[in-house]
This record gives sequence, C-alpha cells and structure tokens, in this order.
Amino acid sequence: MTLYKDVAFEAHERWRLTRLKADGTYDPRWKTIKDQKFIENLNGKELPSYIRKNENGYEIDIANASYNQLSPDWQKENDEGAKVAADIVLGGKILTEDEIGDIIHNAWLERNSWAKDGPLGVPYSELEKDEQEKDLEFYYIALTMNNATLMESTSKKLLGAIEDLERYKKLNLNVVIDWNGQNLYSEFDTIDTCYLKVLDMTYDQWRALKAKVNSKMEKETLKPKSKIPEYRKRGEALIYPERLTNWNNCMDNADADGPYSIDIVVNAVEVMEALDQGKTIEEATEIAENGNHSGYSWSRMMNVVTRFSKRGPAFYRANHEIIDPKSEKILQEIEAENRSFAEAEKSNLTRNKK
Repeated sequence: MTLYKDVAFEAHERWRLTRLKADGTYDPRWKTIKDQKFIENLNGKELPSYIRKNENGYEIDIANASYNQLSPDWQKENDEGAKVAADIVLGGKILTEDEIGDIIHNAWLERNSWAKDGPLGVPYSELEKDEQEKDLEFYYIALTMNNATLMESTSKKLLGAIEDLERYKKLNLNVVIDWNGQNLYSEFDTIDTCYLKVLDMTYDQWRALKAKVNSKMEKETLKPKSKIPEYRKRGEALIYPERLTNWNNCMDNADADGPYSIDIVVNAVEVMEALDQGKTIEEATEIAENGNHSGYSWSRMMNVVTRFSKRGPAFYRANHEIIDPKSEKILQEIEAENRSFAEAEKSNLTRNKK
C-alpha cells in the first residue's frame, strides 16, 4: 500500500470507531453504490453482510465495512483527503500548523462545494477547534506513518508479526512491518485491522472460517475435558518431580476453565514433548504456532512451557527478540532452579545404581 492508502485506511477505521456498539458491531450507515465495475463483480454472487440489494441497486454499510471492503466511490473521499495530507508530509516543506490546516481545509472545500455556504465554508483559522482537529487528523496520521521505522517480522505467521507489533508498542517504538505488501503499524494497528488488511476479515471471522473448513484444526483448538487426564500424565513425564504440585494446579485450573484453558495446556504439552525429544527450537515453535493462538493464549502457552519444560527458558528467549528486565530476572531464576533440580536428579540416579 502507498502512504496515502494507509492513511485512508486508518482514517476510515477512526470514523468507524465513533459508531462502535457494545456488541462489537457498528451502527449501520447504508449508502448506494454507484461504481459500475464494483457492481458488476457483485452480480450473481453471494453478498457479504455489509452489502445488500434493493429495487434501486446495491447498498453498502460503510460503517460495518473496512476501508479495503468499500466500493471505490466510497473510498474516494478518504483517498483524496489522505493524498493531500501525504503530499504535505512527503513534500518536506516546513509549514506551520495553520498553513497545513489551510491547505487541507481548502482542498476539502473544493471537493465539497455544498459546504461553502455553511458554517464550514470559512477559512481554517475561523473554524471551531474540533473542526480544525478533524482537518489536521489526516496530516498527523500521515506524519506518524511516514516516520515509522521499517522492521522485519521475526515470525513467518501473521499472528507472530502482530506479536512483534505489540512488543514495539509497549516499548513506545514507532515501527512498520511490511507483511505481504500490507503495512502494519505499531502506532495504529490492532489484531483486527491487521487481519482486515491482510485477509479482508477480522481475527474472529478468520477463526470461525478456519474452524468451519478445517475439522482437524477445530479438534486441535477445542480439546474436550476428557483429554485432561491424558495430558496431565504426559506433562508429568516431562517435568522435574519438584514441580509436580504446581503442574497439577495448572491442570486443575484448565479443568475449571481458568486462564490456562484446555487448548492452551494441550498445545503447551505438545511443545514440551518436542523440546524433551531433542527437536529444535524452530520445530517446537512451529508446533506452538499451529495452536491457533490469540495474543493472550500465546502468552499463556509460553508461560506454561517456560515454567515447566526443562528447555523452557531457552524456548522463551528464542521467541522474544526483546526481553524486559523483570522477565529476564524470572528466566534466570527458573534456569537456576532447573540446574538445581537436574543436579538432584543426577545424584538420585547415582545413589540408585549403588
């Protein structure tokens, strides 16, 4: 995507947020589609939920459609506003905020001549404060995006790239990751906007679709409670005996639908088995990524593996490019504990041989 398309996408998402409802959907705003090529592509096809047909043609719910899902005629205003702002940023000319506001507002009036005789048909300096902020919003989005540092993702999976963005965001770093031609920004993008950009659907929609078309994946992500005794036993064989009580507490928590839910500990045990069998960190990570995790469940799974697997700290380090001081201290404590338990295990084996 070009800069102006990225700005247009973000501007539309911000507008949609003003219509967000408690159930996660948006207050509908239906508009007639006039773009003939777009209409031709709709004819004879199953329509998505944000498009409907009536006696006058097709309508699109611009509030429940992302920018990429809009018809070109309903992308146009965001495109043109974003291009004006992007051109200012890319032009590199030093301008005051009022000069920038004048350029953006005058361009908007040229595109929206109906507003010239109303309260908005005045110079930028005479606008109400909130209207001035609306004019400048495109500019500051463009400026922040243009100043973002381009980074490569440490993961081959989209969820992994989103985890990278989250880490940069926590460190207050303005970063952009190019993911298959789509720019993902630490300052702007959420898990849903990342999925909308790359796959044209939200994360929950992607999960629902994947579950529908892939029964095997559904079984992997929705482990029945009958699996708990099996995975409790499999986990016991992988941990130091000194951690047995904590392991049982973890499994009891999963049985009660606590934070370590069934699908999380099942995937964690499979990763632990791979590490115990001597497989590489990369192979174990691939097993973890096949767990269809959200950001939350990934961190929970990672916590189980780190605390219970004998190679847990190494697995954690390999999957975190940046480790904060608090996490580093915990890792060192676990590593010291592992060495102590390993030494005790070795001594017990020696005594048993005598």
